[in-house]
Amino acid sequence: MSRFLKVIVLQVEAFYLEDVLALTETQETVFNKTKNVHDAEHLSDEDAKGMDDTLTQAWEEDDVEMLMDTIQEFPGLNLCNYKHSSTGMTALMVAAGKGRVEDVKLLLSLGADLSAAAKNGHTAADWAETYGHDAVFLLLNSHKDDKLQSQALVAETALVHDYQMSVNQVSCIGIRNFMSLTLF
Repeated sequence: MSRFLKVIVLQVEAFYLEDVLALTETQETVFNKTKNVHDAEHLSDEDAKGMDDTLTQAWEEDDVEMLMDTIQEFPGLNLCNYKHSSTGMTALMVAAGKGRVEDVKLLLSLGADLSAAAKNGHTAADWAETYGHDAVFLLLNSHKDDKLQSQALVAETALVHDYQMSVNQVSCIGIRNFMSLTLF
């Protein structure tokens, strides 16, 4: 009995890692996994009004302590990212606009969203700059740069891992196919 080796010639294209990842949309998936999105949809109307009042009082009456106490009292609610229902301001914007460096640091450590914008389009960094709080402005920009570098590193690591896993799968499939071809 003779054995035949069936040979199939396939066209091979060269792709860079970025091309493969773009084709598989893995990069977008990784960024979505690393992005931590918070909302306050889980608050009742009464609680949302209470948060609106607390934010307003913190800004207008300079009562930032009450705002910070409320946020720390309910850490599971992610109130640091709650947006005022009419203005869109957040606790981070209030703390930045008031020049409260330590409160800004605490809010950032709790996951406050640097990119959140009020209804007028201003972010916490804009509030700090507008009201002349250079230390807070520099802190926010530094944190933003660090966060972007960290996200890029996490995404790059995940992309390389996904690529390596896909190469391992292809290698296993290739070996199985080769073995099945040689057994004719």
